[in-house]
Amino acid sequence: MNIKGYFAIKKTNKIMGKAGDLVTDEDVDQIIKTLKGNIPNHPKYWNNLKSHFSMVNNSEHVSYSKKERLKNLLIKKGVHVGGIKLKKNRKEIKEENFEIGNKGEEEVKHNLNFMKVNGYHILNNVKLSSPAGRQEIDHIIIGETGIFHVETKAFKGQGKIVIDEDGNWFKEMGNKTSVIKNPIAQVDRHDSVIKNLLKNQLPGTEKFVTPVIVIATESFIIKGRKNCPVTVLKAEELSQFVKNYDRNEQLDEETVKKVYQKLNK
Repeated sequence: MNIKGYFAIKKTNKIMGKAGDLVTDEDVDQIIKTLKGNIPNHPKYWNNLKSHFSMVNNSEHVSYSKKERLKNLLIKKGVHVGGIKLKKNRKEIKEENFEIGNKGEEEVKHNLNFMKVNGYHILNNVKLSSPAGRQEIDHIIIGETGIFHVETKAFKGQGKIVIDEDGNWFKEMGNKTSVIKNPIAQVDRHDSVIKNLLKNQLPGTEKFVTPVIVIATESFIIKGRKNCPVTVLKAEELSQFVKNYDRNEQLDEETVKKVYQKLNK
């Protein structure tokens, strides 16, 4: 009998028994340290450790890096956990989504900067107050063809954004389809705030306001654009859309500057 290995399993059971569903990074560090030596070569103990790993993997209090370290150690020890997909906790997913979103906004911002040579004014991360609360708008473009506010969406990997006939939004990646939050409500709030502000301070200019949703991930395609009441574009399409936007009338240079000053607060 592998006495040291047996006691390592026993200590691991004790750590997990005490932690339960609240297992943390510190608990995983103890387990890794405990299992550094040999463990008993028996399916009973392998299944025991596999069960513990599943609990660790489902924990919201253990970081992805700790889960990965433990998984690699268990595989090295002969425990069959290779088929278990590692999970990030909610905090890590939120941080990852935030980084992806920032990257998408930066890409759109970079593309919009080139419009300045055509006389367009660009505002990024605009914060406007309203009775319904403070609203943050990713980008506002102001020029002779109008006032365009842009909501940017970015995603990890590659796939499709599908908008069905009922206006529902889905993300397709390989064989997996997931529902994503429809951005229309958010865009409508931004639209109302901008129009109300301009209606009160520069009457008549509110009719030049146009909302746009931009998918800023190059590796995603858009299907069902016609099913969305707001124009949906890829990042590389935005500049041409704005410059070629067809209206019965245009904004003169003086009005463009006034709108820019009102929104750039």
